[in-house]
Amino acid sequence: MCKKLTGKFFSFDKRLLAKNLFLIILGSLITSVGINAFLVPHKFLSGGVSGLSQLISYLTPVSVGTYVLVFNIPIFILGWRYVGRTFIIGSIFGTAMLTAGLYATGWMAHAGWEPEKLLAAIIGGAMSGGGTGIVFLANSSHGGTDVIGAAIRRRWSYSVGSIVFVFNLAILVMLAFVYGLHVALYTVIAQFCSSLAMDKVMLGFDRSRAVFIITTEPNRVADLIIRKLSRGVTFLEGEGAYLGTKRKVIYCVVGIRQLARVKYYVKSVDPNAFLTIAEVSEVMGQGFKSVPV
Repeated sequence: MCKKLTGKFFSFDKRLLAKNLFLIILGSLITSVGINAFLVPHKFLSGGVSGLSQLISYLTPVSVGTYVLVFNIPIFILGWRYVGRTFIIGSIFGTAMLTAGLYATGWMAHAGWEPEKLLAAIIGGAMSGGGTGIVFLANSSHGGTDVIGAAIRRRWSYSVGSIVFVFNLAILVMLAFVYGLHVALYTVIAQFCSSLAMDKVMLGFDRSRAVFIITTEPNRVADLIIRKLSRGVTFLEGEGAYLGTKRKVIYCVVGIRQLARVKYYVKSVDPNAFLTIAEVSEVMGQGFKSVPV
């Protein structure tokens, strides 16, 4: 009986666990380097709790990593109820790795080789957000507003990067009062790059395309897409407003690399076919990667 329960509750995919641990460590290290090597020397801020921790650290002798750890404790307590526990456990580990990374790379903030302010804001912001995005790929986070953003994303499907960016406005106001408007404006650039990098890492640079096709040969076009591209096709019932002619409308979602082939197949069957193509950022289902969190 005990052996059966042990196998049921404690079995896990070792490869997946190793992959997720690697992603969390890698993402945390990238974020730590971005913060300490590029943002801290110019008094810029990263996003969320890390940014708040940096701001208070600039004004006190306590390190950034210590504040990151302390501020996240109550957030994780609240997040345990509203966010999946697997995500919270991974986020606790991610926060611990970020804290360790910030301690380990703290010397970079005083190395004296940071680039000029604009480059530092762009590179530091991109590394900070990109590293956090990598951690999100492991169904984890660096805590703070990432946990809050994940909870909102689960309910309303808003972009995590956009949510975090909104939460940073109050911190920016405080930064402007303490270090001046110019530092706050450079921080806006850094946080914009952070949000953009985070979403790009999570959603991918290769966005999918939704294709609507109106043709006199719907069955032949659909057959080519299914056989040649191994993509599913849905027929929608359409009716022309002018002539009242009823016909099938083809709907399918393909990768951007397959889009040219779709257009070629359509035009080869029906040169007068009508196509509309729209970018889609999240596709869930067979043949497509789901977005984490």
